[in-house]
Amino acid sequence: MKTYDPYRTLQITQGQGKMEGIPSLNTSSLTNPFCQDMSAHEGTVCSKCYSSRLLHFRRALSKRCDKNGIILESSGEIWIPPINSLYFRFHSFGELINMGHLEHLHDICLDNRDTMFSLWTKRVDFIWYYLDEFAKPENLVLVYSEELINPISPQIPLGFDHVYAVYDKTSPVEINCPEKCIDCLRCYQKETKEIVRARLK
Repeated sequence: MKTYDPYRTLQITQGQGKMEGIPSLNTSSLTNPFCQDMSAHEGTVCSKCYSSRLLHFRRALSKRCDKNGIILESSGEIWIPPINSLYFRFHSFGELINMGHLEHLHDICLDNRDTMFSLWTKRVDFIWYYLDEFAKPENLVLVYSEELINPISPQIPLGFDHVYAVYDKTSPVEINCPEKCIDCLRCYQKETKEIVRARLK
C-alpha cells in the first residue's frame, strides 16, 4: 500500500470553462524544455500557447503545475487524491517531461480503472517507446496534439486513438470541437478514431 507523503502528492485541477466537469492533472509549459523549444517556432500551436499565458498571471496554479512536474519526472512512489470522476484529462497544461512521467500516468490509470483517462501529447517518440514496453490500459485514450496551426490533412499516428488539430479564424474547415468537452467526450472514447478540429484560443 502506498504511503501518503505530502511532498510526493500530485494536485488535481478542477475543470473550468471548456473543461468544466472534467478534472485534470497538469504540469507547467513554462519549465518544460520541449514546450519552450516548440513555442519558439512560428506557426506552431505552442507559439500561441494559452496555458503559458494563463500560468504567467495565475501564480497559485503555476506553483501547482511546477510541483506536479517535479514529482512526475522523478522516480519513486507518488500519491494522487482519489479520482471520483468518470472522465479525467492528462495535460490541459504542459507536456510529457520524460518516460518516468509517462510511467507514472500509466500507474494512475491502473489504480483508477473506473475512470476513463485521456492523454494529450505531441511526444510521439515517448508514446511509441511506451507502447513497446507496456500494455496500454483499457481506460487510457491517446490523443495526438497536432503541432501546426491549420494543418491541411492531420494524421493519427500509429498507436494513437485520435488527433487534435487547431485552426484559426482564417481557416474554412468545419470545427467539430464544442465549447465544453463534457458535451462531446469524443476525445475520451475509443470506439472510433477521430480527427478533432478545434478553434485556436
